[in-house]
Amino acid sequence: MAKFYATAMPRSVLAEAIRLGPGRPARFSEVASAADLPYGVADEEITTEIDGSAYLAAKTAALRAHATQIAVEGPFFALPDMVGLRVSGHEYYTLLSGREARPPGGVGREHDLFAGL
Repeated sequence: MAKFYATAMPRSVLAEAIRLGPGRPARFSEVASAADLPYGVADEEITTEIDGSAYLAAKTAALRAHATQIAVEGPFFALPDMVGLRVSGHEYYTLLSGREARPPGGVGREHDLFAGL
């Protein structure tokens, strides 16, 4: 296996969702801090960020099509504990195995899951 990734949610993204709390749909619960959520990872652990903004409409439609798996209200989706996040065109990953292929200059995150293969 050349590369193996895990999906990830940066704590900064969770923190922003909490900060935006009052503007979210009422049924989403409030949490005090991103650190209170078990599924967030430290931003420095995120190795790869994919910009799929061009496919955001399709992603939102797919999320809505799986109503038993996830709740989508307007531009928000609910994580299992009903913390609402904006549906984003960005996906985040942590490289668990294989060689990371950072952008030229070695600064920033990978932007292609197949880079370096």
